[in-house]
Amino acid sequence: MELPGRYLTPEGEEYDCVTVDFSTAGMHFRAPAPPRPGDSVVVYVRDLGRVQGRVVRRMRDGFIIEVAAKGLKAERLAQKIARLRAEGAQDRRLFPRLVVEGATIPVRCADGRGHIAAIVDVSETGIALRTDLNLKVGDRVEIGEQTGVVVRLFDGGAAAKFI
Repeated sequence: MELPGRYLTPEGEEYDCVTVDFSTAGMHFRAPAPPRPGDSVVVYVRDLGRVQGRVVRRMRDGFIIEVAAKGLKAERLAQKIARLRAEGAQDRRLFPRLVVEGATIPVRCADGRGHIAAIVDVSETGIALRTDLNLKVGDRVEIGEQTGVVVRLFDGGAAAKFI
């Protein structure tokens, strides 16, 4: 189940992230600038709240933490996770998305590369695109008249949050 979040590095930098998998023991996140193994991080995850942990693995597009919650904090986290799993992986978006068939839009990367992308769906807060551009989570892109940041990659495309 994917839940959006933000994490703070030991240097005080803040980045967006998305959960890949999570439990009371550990959490896997996709992120644009993964912290180093051994770093202590604080992650604010929608519906789970504040989670502290130590980075145990760093990958090209994310990281895994060992959750530091003990006692009552661990119990509360377990309850929140159980509630989310019971609800299922339903669509938890704040704004409805509009599936668009056959529409295209110009996309320009920060380095000037441009491309015409096919729109998969769009909402007030973001857009999913089919594109051949080699994008990474965290890339800033111009999408038509909007500016966005890539928050998720999928086979053949990417999703961006409008900023």
